[in-house]
Amino acid sequence: MVSNDAASPGHAINNFHEARPCLVEACTTGDLEKVRILLDTYGQELVEGANDAFEFWCEALWGACQGGHMEAVRLLMRHGAFDRESLHAEDEKAFRLACSSGCVDLVRHLLQGEHGVDVNAMVPPDEDDRASGTLALSAACRGGHVEVVRLLLSLQGDRRMEVHAGGEDAFRDACSCGHVEVVRLLVSL
Repeated sequence: MVSNDAASPGHAINNFHEARPCLVEACTTGDLEKVRILLDTYGQELVEGANDAFEFWCEALWGACQGGHMEAVRLLMRHGAFDRESLHAEDEKAFRLACSSGCVDLVRHLLQGEHGVDVNAMVPPDEDDRASGTLALSAACRGGHVEVVRLLLSLQGDRRMEVHAGGEDAFRDACSCGHVEVVRLLVSL
């Protein structure tokens, strides 16, 4: 059993089923102490213990990426919480969320060789997710994240950004959101 300190206030966690939503919340908020405790206590059960483990790990990963919590992503990786399939689920949703968070170190980490994200991936729009239906570049432009935009535009070869792919227009997104520095960067192309 995990103490009340690791669980929601006033709630002890007694099994991995109760730990799952707490871990997702901890990843989303960047509560690294709680992430560590829950993974140390229930990690193996969480990895193997449910029929819907894939969806659960995706949710934890997406929460950490959306919040720009690189250390939470690293902790999940170290515990074998997700594999390449979950990293690439829903057409690189984790990568787009990381770009929309503005955490350039997390974006750089996900671009590393072994991860092999598709930087130009798109998915159908989803009302609940601000980054769905967009390229990673557009997500970064809408957020005004100059350093992430600069990093994405510096990619070469197969990873070169398609600035206008899929009908998306990163320049339009940056303009409509009033991100002057991103607009200047895009105009300089």
